[in-house]
Amino acid sequence: MKAETSKQLHLQALRQKASTWRSLPADLRHVALFFWNSLLRPKRMFPALLLAASLFALFLVRPFESGFNSWLQARFDSPFFNDAASWLSWSGEYFFPLMVVLPCWLLGCFRRSRRLQVLAACILVSFVASSLVVRAGKIATGRLRPIVAERNEQPDTFIGPTLKPKYHGFPSGHTAAAFATSTPVLFVHPALGGALSLCSGLIALSRTHENQHYPSDLVAGIAVGILCSLPARRLLQAFPSSNAPDPHIATHEEPSPKRQRPASE
Repeated sequence: MKAETSKQLHLQALRQKASTWRSLPADLRHVALFFWNSLLRPKRMFPALLLAASLFALFLVRPFESGFNSWLQARFDSPFFNDAASWLSWSGEYFFPLMVVLPCWLLGCFRRSRRLQVLAACILVSFVASSLVVRAGKIATGRLRPIVAERNEQPDTFIGPTLKPKYHGFPSGHTAAAFATSTPVLFVHPALGGALSLCSGLIALSRTHENQHYPSDLVAGIAVGILCSLPARRLLQAFPSSNAPDPHIATHEEPSPKRQRPASE
């Protein structure tokens, strides 16, 4: 009950905030607290879902992923695909989220749309949340990256907690960041969000093409990105589209004039 009350207070503060260029810091604070109360406070569902997604990736995907990276590299082995995979892999973690957030925020300021401004804040918060979760997962599991395993002729290995980057394979941070960016847009504009989700999927595949991750790393990264974005759905529902048509205009009807009472004689 306390978490629900807190969420309502932050939602009300966002709705009452004026659409200005300087509203981003306050928007980020209210959106971050809304996400916190949505993800971690009620019944601890978020950690349970993360654990379930990790177990799914490790015990249902990992046994069947052997040879997938080699097949993908052989199937798409050309200068064009190699350059495209390299560029997608580079852009996934920071450039792709920036190229979505920045136009969204600028367009929201230009059109004075609180919906777009709050969407930009939701993308930033979900991106940061997914990055923190991924970083914790990488350090805790210590999975050897496939490119290092292939170079040193080592098997797929988990060594436990470590700060060495070559053991930061699980989950995929680029994949999580990409889906944490595209999922909030999907709640507002399904067509555009679907196109961005397709780009996110290509970014994920580029990480296996570059031999930086196994498919199970991608599955866990997708789950992290989507789960960290779910509070945006409820939050953005409170901000209807600013260009929603007037019901009388939409039905080509005019408001009926008030009937006047005849003057008494």
